[in-house]
Amino acid sequence: MCYAIFAILIALTFLYSDSIVEGLGITTKVNQDDWITIAIGWEMVEVIWPLLLLAAIVGSAVTYLVPRIIGATRRRNSNEWVIKS
Repeated sequence: MCYAIFAILIALTFLYSDSIVEGLGITTKVNQDDWITIAIGWEMVEVIWPLLLLAAIVGSAVTYLVPRIIGATRRRNSNEWVIKS
């Protein structure tokens, strides 16, 4: 049941992202008056993939480091977290 809910949420997020991203584009200024379109819609993913990778790495680092910073440890054979005092 949880997998179905998770799949539905991913699909809804993709549909929402598609409706937002399709109307966007990346442009750059060539000279005083001229602009060049670099990417439109989902083509932007090819242009900004390093930013997406950075966001994934930062998210992973935060997930890994926060319990260690606050001093939390997990009990053996359990999913309970205990904060050291």
